[in-house]
Amino acid sequence: MVKSAERTVRILEALAASPERLTLSELQKRTGSRSSLHALMRTLVELKWIEADTGSRPTGIGRTRC
Repeated sequence: MVKSAERTVRILEALAASPERLTLSELQKRTGSRSSLHALMRTLVELKWIEADTGSRPTGIGRTRC
């Protein structure tokens, strides 16, 4: 199994399962990812798979701010 692919899927699953946006620390607790979390999140944002706010950086899938 490719570790980075597994971590990415875990991130996406955690975000999809949450009814509210998650902060990076909440996401870290739910996925267990530490070392690669920031890099994977940055890549997912750049590829527009997820959205991240600029403030405390809560993150979500396919959700827009009102």
